[in-house]
Amino acid sequence: MPRSRQDEGQEMVSLIPGKQRRPPPPSNKSGNNPRRLRSTQSDGSASSSSGRGIGKMKKRSPKQMDEEFVSLISGDGKPAPARNERLSKKTSTSGDDVPWTLTRFMKYLSLTCISAVFTFLLLRKQSKEVHWEEYKNILQPDVAKIEQRCFIADTVDKDQRCTCPDPSKPLARSETDWKKHHDAMYFDALHAPQNLDIVLFGDSIIERWNGTRHMGTVPLEGYREVFERKFKKKSGGKVEGLALGSSGDTGPNALWHLKNGVLEPLKPKVWLILVGTNDLYELKCTDRFVVANILNVLKVIADHQPDAQFILHGILPRKDKAESKTQFLGQVWKRAQAVNIQIRKFCDHKTNIHYMQAGPLFMEETETRGRQQIDVKKMADGVHPTKEGLEVWGDYIVKEVTSILHNAAEAKAAKDAGE
Repeated sequence: MPRSRQDEGQEMVSLIPGKQRRPPPPSNKSGNNPRRLRSTQSDGSASSSSGRGIGKMKKRSPKQMDEEFVSLISGDGKPAPARNERLSKKTSTSGDDVPWTLTRFMKYLSLTCISAVFTFLLLRKQSKEVHWEEYKNILQPDVAKIEQRCFIADTVDKDQRCTCPDPSKPLARSETDWKKHHDAMYFDALHAPQNLDIVLFGDSIIERWNGTRHMGTVPLEGYREVFERKFKKKSGGKVEGLALGSSGDTGPNALWHLKNGVLEPLKPKVWLILVGTNDLYELKCTDRFVVANILNVLKVIADHQPDAQFILHGILPRKDKAESKTQFLGQVWKRAQAVNIQIRKFCDHKTNIHYMQAGPLFMEETETRGRQQIDVKKMADGVHPTKEGLEVWGDYIVKEVTSILHNAAEAKAAKDAGE
């Protein structure tokens, strides 16, 4: 029986290795185009269910259309990259690397931080060094006009006239007892212990530590014993100390003591300086002159012993008038607080100059909320500490001095190790 060409072609395909015989196409009794039927079935459209016909094409997305775009200027005829891919190549690198903008930002940030740290350390080191020429205007204020020295210069009361002297010039007093007391201070300085930790230097408040008042003429029972327990190691004290103070002294009076023998023999590790209360309350000096009096005393000692540690003690609470029955602080105390703020700012960022204010130790709360008054148990006359006051104050000073000496020793050891 003769075979058709279709039968012969199927037999030839079956003889090729790896080829499977394709089933014959379905019969087309309805007369439809078989190619159109296959394309419709391959698209998988659901036109039969929607009633729109079997020839509907699937809609393409913009991404698919963009990917099919062929560059007309490409020489090799390859499809050009999609628009989203072209943009991404400008802002990212290959693989999973961090975008170059973020990497560069991190480098800039690291360099900025390193520069800031070095700058901070340099400025911090420079700020710790005291350059007294920068404080010339503070140490030597204008004294041409007397009304600029005192805050009550316009008063007609002879007892309240301004007597504020030049802060930078030593000034002796005319009292015989004062000169004798200066000699006693000089004797104590000559015979001071060699391993001296601290010298407390100042006015009548410091003199109380030695158990006397009124320039050594009036003894105070039990006061010296408090000093021995706090500042003498043989009596159980943690530090070795010396107290040098004279009643009624101002900044210029303290300068005279220092420049007339008291300073030269002394080499303590720490100096505590407490002056200014008489300059403010007795001489009626302005805030500016009180600050100058305090800093001039510091400068003279620092020039003589630059390696020592210094404590500038703020002015302690004091009543405007000692004879006043009330223990509340007056208007002059506000000026004292302004002086203390300036002294504290001066001490900021200094290597060997520290600020101390023990005023709160001598204050107590009142029935009026937020208002304090002097504690008469610790400061009976509103000016000078009692024995109980010295006990509390002494513990506070010793704690601060011990901390300062410890930190100074660590700093010296680190410096020696670095060299």
